[in-house]
Amino acid sequence: MGLIAENIRQKVPYLLGLKLFRDLSEQELEILLIPSQIKHFSESAMLLMEGSRPEFICVLLSGQARIYRADENGNEAVTRMLQAGETMFENVLFDERPSAVNGQVIREAEILFIPARAVHKLLEQSQAFAKNLIQILAERTNQMMHRVEQVAIHTASYRLGAYLLGTMKQQQVIDGSFTLQFDKSMIAKYLGMTPETFSRAIANLRKQGIEVLQQQIVLTEPDALCQFCDSFCAPHCENHQGGRPCSKRENNGCR
Repeated sequence: MGLIAENIRQKVPYLLGLKLFRDLSEQELEILLIPSQIKHFSESAMLLMEGSRPEFICVLLSGQARIYRADENGNEAVTRMLQAGETMFENVLFDERPSAVNGQVIREAEILFIPARAVHKLLEQSQAFAKNLIQILAERTNQMMHRVEQVAIHTASYRLGAYLLGTMKQQQVIDGSFTLQFDKSMIAKYLGMTPETFSRAIANLRKQGIEVLQQQIVLTEPDALCQFCDSFCAPHCENHQGGRPCSKRENNGCR
């Protein structure tokens, strides 16, 4: 890997733990990483503008970013909120049309840029890389379908509760509390809520033993969020059975 830039080579052990790079050989990694660059961005920096054509896949090494759309009046719909270890722009990279979304840094970030030509070259040579990319896009599609279903079927309070449950499952809950990773205004946009609707949803959850205190979530009942478990989040719970909501849900016993 001598031709890979030193600052990227230092990241290789970390990259090998990410889905995009899973099971790639040293030669396959070189195809992706030799022409790649790591760049640093301050908060609010734009990574991709609607109407432009992306020429890279981005791997978020640190910080946070968002993918969103905005109308002529400035109203925004956030479609993804990203943290370190996640990738972006894979889907639009294979679409010949101009991008329909914007990409923006929301917390100071370090990002790996992999050129499109390197991605296409490795796709022609590596089944492992093609499989990784397909799995990432399939997971993204499932997530989007789940969000559409929630907006169409469930109340604002349920959507917020389900989001909090997913956030909790990614963290270690200490003394019945955990931390929101994104600003509440960003979460509201991601869940398709106005600030007023988001505030009402918080008030409704408070009645069910779920307190939203700034960025801290406090559960007065340890299993309070289990009522929001469904077939999408169940595989991430140790109590689920056969991919269905866990058997303890009705009794709020899913921990």
